[in-house]
Amino acid sequence: MESFYLGLVFGVVISSVLAVIIYFYLLRRIASKLFEAWKEKEMRKELDEALQKQRYVVKGKITEQLFPIIYEKINDISDARFIGSPVDYIVFDGLSKSISEGRDDVKIRFIEVKTGDAKLNSSERLVKDAVENRRVEWEEVKLP
Repeated sequence: MESFYLGLVFGVVISSVLAVIIYFYLLRRIASKLFEAWKEKEMRKELDEALQKQRYVVKGKITEQLFPIIYEKINDISDARFIGSPVDYIVFDGLSKSISEGRDDVKIRFIEVKTGDAKLNSSERLVKDAVENRRVEWEEVKLP
């Protein structure tokens, strides 16, 4: 009778150990699959965000290049010069007419093109501040 109880206890212990091993093995597989699904979802989300930012950048670049054509306050697009950085355009407003008609009423404008919710960066703000506070000079350099 003692060997029966001993065998029963031994069987219960072995089956419990096997149950725990199988449980943790299955738990690990489930956790691994959940982690892979989460990782895939997060990677897709990051990729979508990167693509959306890239779309905004491309849209902004195209808008910058087409700006002189679509902006009504530029009378002659040949007066606009694309700089790109730290400002997008310098417009020598009236320069073409002044040369052809012998006039001298040229106005110089600095233009920064933004799309959407874009804001001025630090260097653009510094240039804006210099222009608004009339810290703009003319310098002529003659080389030998």
